[in-house]
Amino acid sequence: MDNQNSNPYALWIAVTVVLLAVVEVLDITIVSVALKTMQGALSTSPNDITWTITVYGVSAAICMPLTGFLSKRFGRKKLLIISTVGFGLASLLCGLSHSLFQIILFRGLQGAAGALLPSLAQATLLDTFKGASRNKAMAFFGMGMMLGPIMGPLLGGYITENIGWRWIFFINLPLCVLGIMMARAFLTETLTEATKIDWLGLGLLAWAVGLLQLIVDKGNTLGWLSSPEIQWLIVIDGLGWLGFISWGISCAYPIVNFKIFKDKNFTLACLIMLIYYGVMLGSYAWTPLWLEIFMGYPASLAGLMLAPRGLACLSVMMLTPLLLKYGDARLWVMVASMLYGVGAYFLMHLNLQADEWNIMLPNIIQGFATGFFFVPLTLMAYQSLPAQYLSEASGIYNFSRNLGGSLGVALFSTVMSHMSQVSWHDMSLWIAPNHIAFQHWLQVQSFTVHTPEAYAQLGQTLVSQSNMIALNDGNMLFGLLALLLIPLVSLMDRAKTQGSFNIVEA
Repeated sequence: MDNQNSNPYALWIAVTVVLLAVVEVLDITIVSVALKTMQGALSTSPNDITWTITVYGVSAAICMPLTGFLSKRFGRKKLLIISTVGFGLASLLCGLSHSLFQIILFRGLQGAAGALLPSLAQATLLDTFKGASRNKAMAFFGMGMMLGPIMGPLLGGYITENIGWRWIFFINLPLCVLGIMMARAFLTETLTEATKIDWLGLGLLAWAVGLLQLIVDKGNTLGWLSSPEIQWLIVIDGLGWLGFISWGISCAYPIVNFKIFKDKNFTLACLIMLIYYGVMLGSYAWTPLWLEIFMGYPASLAGLMLAPRGLACLSVMMLTPLLLKYGDARLWVMVASMLYGVGAYFLMHLNLQADEWNIMLPNIIQGFATGFFFVPLTLMAYQSLPAQYLSEASGIYNFSRNLGGSLGVALFSTVMSHMSQVSWHDMSLWIAPNHIAFQHWLQVQSFTVHTPEAYAQLGQTLVSQSNMIALNDGNMLFGLLALLLIPLVSLMDRAKTQGSFNIVEA
């Protein structure tokens, strides 16, 4: 990063805050691959152990929009250190847990403490770096935010298999200690305000966001609108959002400042980030499962197959500061949407005989797409916001990313569940003794109509093929959603200066 900043420790500040942000983002996905092992160790059911992920997401979603309010009250540096201490202690307690209740409780504390770290990191970088250096800082931040979810399952699988599941939590401790030492040495404190606490707004926020995250996490399991429980949760959550927004607009000191949404670029950027991150994480979350369950890949090889996606993303992000000098930032976000659609087109034509290259190529293309996407959109989101709104805006922007990921995974899981059943039913109609296709299959497999093994193998084939069709349908839908971002991006205002994005000093 070139030296355009008055702070001599600018580079070290960037390393510090991005390190802490990556630790938190990594922890979102690193736990997912250890769930089966944790289930056995804690003697619980598969459904109950998933609460370790649900409660983390709910507590993080509630706390993330509070970044601006807490920064004003305690100062950004102090809040960053407090959050890191809380995240580290909660990680230690998670690793020491010996019951389901304990680990759910401590995962909730971990999510609440860590939720602020990405938002605080982003606000600190935007405040520290000026001019073209801000582009490079955002590229550096983006590498961590996008590569964290990609590397989480790979790292989690290795630690769980070779060291033990508790170490996916213990590994956070030295990183948190290092981050705290660096924050104390290099960060400067921001101004604080003795603002009143909007307790009603805080309660309504927890009600609205917490229930929304719970609906997203449990909707597919319970059958969405066919479940009376989900129906009631949606009604109650809607009332919570109505109360929160109404109170926030009328309150003199709201917990979330709704004036931020008057900025068109910021509001559109939040919506675009929500959709793209949902599309990206939703389809990506199912890829390693498909490789392991239906393609027969071991977990380590499935992770390696996805590694080129992360490398492609990293390579493009390193170039984005240069690219922004020669093209409208909106253009690069549109390029990202088109590339993601191209990758989805290749993915939707995969079959159970696909080789390694046919699997890696579309993932590489989508990795390039993510590299083009993150930095230009983030810089456009903040380009016309007053400087005093940075912390609040960062919390809301990262909340939209977090919520988008949850919605994307839930939507893709719903598509997989529904379309696999539809495909299974459609294919089962072909199974009849007098059907030509069925007779041909029996002949190829050297079976007869009276061979018992034929129907067991046929059942396995139907399950594999129906899930393959469902995966293709999901990728087609998500590819179309990515392309729909193009008209949304065109509504954003063009950057005022090429290669440089400046926060408005109010």
